[in-house]
Amino acid sequence: MVTLPLIILLTFLSPPLLAHQGGETRALKDEAESYLPQAYRVVGTQASGSLSGIVMVLGGRPVKEALVYVKNVSQGKGFSVAGPLVLDQRDKLFVPHVLVVPVGSTVELRNSDPEMHNLHAASVKNPAFNEGMPEGSTSLLKRFEQVEVVRLGCDLHQEMRAWIVVRDNPYYALTGKDGRFNITDIPPGTYKLSLWHEDLDKEKRNSLTTEVTVETDATLEVDFYLTPKEQTANSRQ
Repeated sequence: MVTLPLIILLTFLSPPLLAHQGGETRALKDEAESYLPQAYRVVGTQASGSLSGIVMVLGGRPVKEALVYVKNVSQGKGFSVAGPLVLDQRDKLFVPHVLVVPVGSTVELRNSDPEMHNLHAASVKNPAFNEGMPEGSTSLLKRFEQVEVVRLGCDLHQEMRAWIVVRDNPYYALTGKDGRFNITDIPPGTYKLSLWHEDLDKEKRNSLTTEVTVETDATLEVDFYLTPKEQTANSRQ
């Protein structure tokens, strides 16, 4: 397996967004998402490559719960998730904080706290909802048919927030505490690779995108670096 380096430098101050690849500098695109899911066909992935790397703050910590994903993939491996799709409210936190689901998925929304919550979903293309969930109430089942990032909150506890990210192909990874991601079994080709994080949403950006070429039996190393401005935007441990 061949490993190829690619370094992406993201700056959210006054200079433009830049990508550095092999000494070449080019502007990163700040792209809005298409809300129409692309037709996707499951095929064999014998000939495939990978993308891996890290998302971190320049000179600082790794960034967790950043979503790195490949856009505009028309065919590839099967798209499924392990286990039920559940978003719980527990100890006045949403668990998990970021939930990535396939287009057409139904998510079970629970309240495991001994108190009332009011679940409020802000969305554009999927139906928005605003419903109370008393202690011990029955779970809510919500279906998500469109590609979108849906923000959830509790109107009774303003500190609570979560995100449901609806994707139309399986080529994505959510970073852990180490900031690392690994996306495998990608059919060879040239694609758009995007980065989303909730702090980018606060900056009124949908996602940041660069172009990558995936080669058979090769891993392209892609490293995203955020400026320290973003380090103070999200203090979750």
